[in-house]
Amino acid sequence: MKEISFDSEDEAIIYAIEDNANRRNMSEPDRYELNRFKYEIIEKQAKRNQGTRNDLKPANLFMNSEKSINHQTKEKSNTTKLIATDIGIGYEKANRMRQIDKAKDSKDPRIAELAGKGWNNIKNGAETVNAVYKKINRLKKKDYARRNPVELPEDKYQLVYCDIPWSYNNDSSDNRDPDRHYNTMTLEEIIELGKKVREMAYKDCVLFMWIPAPKLNWMNDVLYAFGFTYKTSMVWDKVKHNMGHYFSVRHEYLVIAGKGSSTPLCDDKIVQSIDSVQVVEKTNKHSEKPEEFRKIIDTLYPNTKKIELFARKQIPGWMCWGNEV
Repeated sequence: MKEISFDSEDEAIIYAIEDNANRRNMSEPDRYELNRFKYEIIEKQAKRNQGTRNDLKPANLFMNSEKSINHQTKEKSNTTKLIATDIGIGYEKANRMRQIDKAKDSKDPRIAELAGKGWNNIKNGAETVNAVYKKINRLKKKDYARRNPVELPEDKYQLVYCDIPWSYNNDSSDNRDPDRHYNTMTLEEIIELGKKVREMAYKDCVLFMWIPAPKLNWMNDVLYAFGFTYKTSMVWDKVKHNMGHYFSVRHEYLVIAGKGSSTPLCDDKIVQSIDSVQVVEKTNKHSEKPEEFRKIIDTLYPNTKKIELFARKQIPGWMCWGNEV
């Protein structure tokens, strides 16, 4: 067996880490932890050498061992990119692992506990990196929303229009995942919101509520919580196809529900002239709804007091409520 000598204890530790990190039976989280420890040593040594040499960087320190020579040719990059390369995974996954690992030391005990349990679950295969990352991120977003609430208006309205941020609670890392774009709500949270919706609705009121096909099983519970009864629906044909689990999806429902008297207030000829299926090509902005539907609502219910929940912008003649307004 060839004897290997080292100039320092740090160099010996790094060699041992690299030797162990390449073992087949080692999980990605284990390899991540080893490589994170390695770069912590390298960065500490770089700081100690700062001012004495200008050629020492994390990518070219302690490169006497044969296994470490390849690091000298790596481009200047941050630690997460280096770890991703060493483990053999994508940068995004490595960055999410870093965020989970960092969250274990959070001052918030709930986040620290969630991250700690999640990290162990990743190690034993019970959860994916993406699933744990989403749980932590969702908790952080909800905490922020609680600390910075956007108060609902105390007034009452004859028409409520809402695009609820439905939670899909899936493990998806692609751009379709709503959690990558905004803070979503569980069924329990939406039902809790229903108490406020009941208070703001007049005894005669109509509700226009967007709901995607995968959430139709939530519809009755939500309508009951809001105090409305299902009447009918419109369909938005988005033209562009969207990837789905069973087939390509290009539609979404706009549910119409009412309490008391809720029929349209315009002439019946106008009502019959409006097609229940509207073909409007969707934009590239996630979950953005066409303004054509708002125009239809204004046509059906002129001169009514309207509020939009989860709005993204201010609209003349409407009360608009939401984090993005």
